[in-house]
Amino acid sequence: MFKIYLFLIKNAEISKERIVLSFIVLFFLCITTVTAGDRETGKFYVTAKQGLNIRPEPGKGSIVIVKMPHAAQVEILEYSKEEDEIDGNKAPWAKLKYKKYTGWAFSHYLSKEAPK
Repeated sequence: MFKIYLFLIKNAEISKERIVLSFIVLFFLCITTVTAGDRETGKFYVTAKQGLNIRPEPGKGSIVIVKMPHAAQVEILEYSKEEDEIDGNKAPWAKLKYKKYTGWAFSHYLSKEAPK
């Protein structure tokens, strides 16, 4: 792709500034596309009104360690590769820390914004 830009600079009537600018825009579009699939970690909040279960393994069949209350603050560490479906909602499981507990919770019921 870089060779195409060099060819355009040498042989076209397009200004060098426009070509460089378009190359920069294209570069940032490529970076955004590559990183858009990554899920965000860090501080999140429980949005489920009835609370949200923490389990030792991702999946509905895993036992419940503790139930976090609505609006509880958690730290997401990572996500499962597979998605699950609960109450018609598809999402991966999130490995998280809540107080002294570390385990997995269904990520559909977690949000970066604190519930009201």
